[in-house]
Amino acid sequence: NAQKARKDAEKMNKNGRVDVVDKAFRDVVLKKNHAQVKQTFEEFEQLTGSDIYQSIADTVVGETEDAYISLVKAIEDPVRFYVEKLFSSFGGIGTNEDNIIRIIISRSEIDMRDVKVEFQKRNQKSLSAMLKADFPGDSKNMLLAILGDS
Repeated sequence: NAQKARKDAEKMNKNGRVDVVDKAFRDVVLKKNHAQVKQTFEEFEQLTGSDIYQSIADTVVGETEDAYISLVKAIEDPVRFYVEKLFSSFGGIGTNEDNIIRIIISRSEIDMRDVKVEFQKRNQKSLSAMLKADFPGDSKNMLLAILGDS
């Protein structure tokens, strides 16, 4: 509903920024459906000239900023959010096994098929191939089975 989104964006607007502890912001991210939240964020950007990410970054810092940015990303596009989290869990020093297990199991009956497709598109390597190459231990076979690639 574009009219509600515009009204919510106006309520969230605090001098061109969003106040993440304000009731208006919390009501949008916690009580509205994904499509309505996305529409509200688009209206907020049109209203302020700043996207919701930049507005959050201008308002809070550190772990608080990271948490709110992650929340907004997960709401706006859960598939992209989990693809990014999975890919980053393979990178750096060592593989974050706990994170990979948590994501694959939690998304297995929700949108894992979409996550697998998007992972392949964005990384030119399948999630299964990354697991086979970088994931240690016996749980690799369980995860491959969940992915349907055992």
